[in-house]
Amino acid sequence: MISRRLIPFCVPAILVLTLMLFILPVQASGPKGGLRVIKPQNKPFLILGKLPHLTLHLMSHWDDPKLGLSDDQKKLLLEIRKKTISQVKSLAKEISQLEDMVVQGANSGKTPEELAPLVKKIAELKTKATMVQLRCIFDTKKILSPGQLQYLLQTSQKRNPRKD
Repeated sequence: MISRRLIPFCVPAILVLTLMLFILPVQASGPKGGLRVIKPQNKPFLILGKLPHLTLHLMSHWDDPKLGLSDDQKKLLLEIRKKTISQVKSLAKEISQLEDMVVQGANSGKTPEELAPLVKKIAELKTKATMVQLRCIFDTKKILSPGQLQYLLQTSQKRNPRKD
């Protein structure tokens, strides 16, 4: 049984341990006994969570009579979406491979100077992915009428309110 004198120390200790388990991004035992990093959702863009994901919102309102997309608009929007997804997936794969190389190099003792070219290449690819995303937003907005765009943005904000 725990002494009453120890209870004031046990409760904070239990709280700290609980917070460490759920908040810290590192767990104590990886597959080979080392530290294991919990991967965040890996997006290949430079600007995260601040730009609208218009084509995704469009897909969820595709046949919404309030949005009122014409067949011609749907055709153009699908082309934009397919092109964007294809380009971003290709860039994301390359970014992921380079990130793995940087991690492997850092874990094997390479210097930051030795890893710098890989980091620069990752930055270039993330810039390209962000530009693809910006082009998608721009082209999508050109196809939608002002009313359609306003409706889409309003419905997407209701589903995903900003945390600014």
